Amino acid sequence: MNAAPQPIEALLDSIAARCPTPGGGAVAGYTAAFAASLASMVVAYSMQADSASENDQELSVAETRFVRARQRSLDLADEDQRAYGELNELWKLPKDDAQRNASWKDAVKAAIDAPSELIDLGLEMLVALEALLPSANRHMMSDLAIAAAMAETSIRSAAWNVRINLPLMSNTEQAQIQTDLLHTKLEQASARLLLIESACRATS
Repeated sequence: MNAAPQPIEALLDSIAARCPTPGGGAVAGYTAAFAASLASMVVAYSMQADSASENDQELSVAETRFVRARQRSLDLADEDQRAYGELNELWKLPKDDAQRNASWKDAVKAAIDAPSELIDLGLEMLVALEALLPSANRHMMSDLAIAAAMAETSIRSAAWNVRINLPLMSNTEQAQIQTDLLHTKLEQASARLLLIESACRATS
């Protein structure tokens, strides 16, 4: 179920329902999409009409990046729902079931891959938002800061879905590597958000 064509009330109802999907992983994707959309608004208000300045060229590149991030965030919300649905169905089968054994590894990988990519996407948005600071409209600093906060929230939210599925991996060494990498990325996201918020406070 793609979030894009739904009225917001219908989306919220579907999240609130007693149904495993859309759940936290999808909400992380929607949050990233909101962050990208707000970042696009900051860009729109920062570009000068009929201008071909270097800043506007950079802003145009940023806008393309945020539009792609918004669509990819929604795609990842869908992918997370599908991955969880497949894993949940396998979970219901006996541990010695042939279908479960044949599909389990790929299902676990899919359940980790979607939120992992969302974390990387959120980090990319934070980098892009930080790069916007010198050229952003001074009246848009609060919106830029909120976009950054939402991007960081999507990262921390997606991290929970990575974290909860890593113990399902059969390769414990690889699971530990991913755990360590996850911790590093969370620290990077937090540091970038603090930097952006500090800069926004100084200029607003």
